[in-house]
Amino acid sequence: MTDKANRRNVLTAVGAGLTIGVAGCAGDDNGNGNGTGNGNGNGGATGDDDGNGDGDDVLPDTLRLAHPGPTRPTYAAPQYAYFLEEMESRGVTIEPVTFDGFSPMIAGMISGDVEIGYVTPPSLANAIAEGFPVSSFMELSQAFSQQICTAPGIDSWDEIEGETFILHSPSSFSAMVGRNAVEANLGDPEAVEYQYIAGTPNRVAAIEAGEGVATTAFLGGVLDAEEEGIIQHFSNPNDDFDHMTLATWATLDENLDQNEEMFQIFADVMLEAYEDMYERDLTEIVELIENAPTDFPGYSEEVWVDTFEIALENEMFPLDLDDHITDEKFTTSLELAERAELIEEVPDIDDLVDRRFL
Repeated sequence: MTDKANRRNVLTAVGAGLTIGVAGCAGDDNGNGNGTGNGNGNGGATGDDDGNGDGDDVLPDTLRLAHPGPTRPTYAAPQYAYFLEEMESRGVTIEPVTFDGFSPMIAGMISGDVEIGYVTPPSLANAIAEGFPVSSFMELSQAFSQQICTAPGIDSWDEIEGETFILHSPSSFSAMVGRNAVEANLGDPEAVEYQYIAGTPNRVAAIEAGEGVATTAFLGGVLDAEEEGIIQHFSNPNDDFDHMTLATWATLDENLDQNEEMFQIFADVMLEAYEDMYERDLTEIVELIENAPTDFPGYSEEVWVDTFEIALENEMFPLDLDDHITDEKFTTSLELAERAELIEEVPDIDDLVDRRFL
């Protein structure tokens, strides 16, 4: 089992070659991009010399948040609502950076193009199994954001068997949802043909074009496309599973060691952002994401409000830090990933997480 001390040594051992070596580490067969960001920092910025208390002097001028795909789903709302407001009030600019998959995103962390990103447990486990120095330090989502939807007229699993089922990527929780649902209902995760297309809008368009009969899609995309008669909602996986760790915030181990105060502020403010999702009028959340420095899907206010209401009913954002990235929730998620053949084995959770900020 790879320990964290050895992972930290990877940076010194392979230097600049690490960016190339990480490209396939997380098992993401479709990811070949290197992100759109062009920053050259490593999260060690000294921030505002005029620090205005509460640790603000340790914050960087710009904090780059990595996204592993072009879609901004439900769980991206907290960071571009309350979190963005609060960090801007402290003089920090939030810069979103988009990558083509989890593997290029991790490469972006190592090359210094981005400081923090969200990862799924299987993508994190596969990266760490290859010896790359990243850790999860806070939970982002404990409920499935992906829903299963089908082409109009597909109303049973028998009609899906043997057909093309479209997923985001092999190491995404789109794949966890889809493959486990196929296994649960058809007895074998290989009972369908898989195709990988990044981005909910792109997968929905593929269903409309007849390239497949079923897919996973973010709830907002499902509700929006269903209104237009393009797809139909098929099932909600949250009805079948208890809460588990499905997305987490992650960064390099050396970033956590070198910038403890900054990451503590990040964790504290992000938790406040989760709480704000449950407390604020949802129409205000919609207005904030519509004006965010990143492109959320252009759903109607009604679709977004319905999407957030369902996500909050599913308790997507965990409010109790003691319930973040626990052994039980992380293991449950990885066991699903193992069954879906996204990882070879369930690793020791202590090798994946750093709980110093919880």
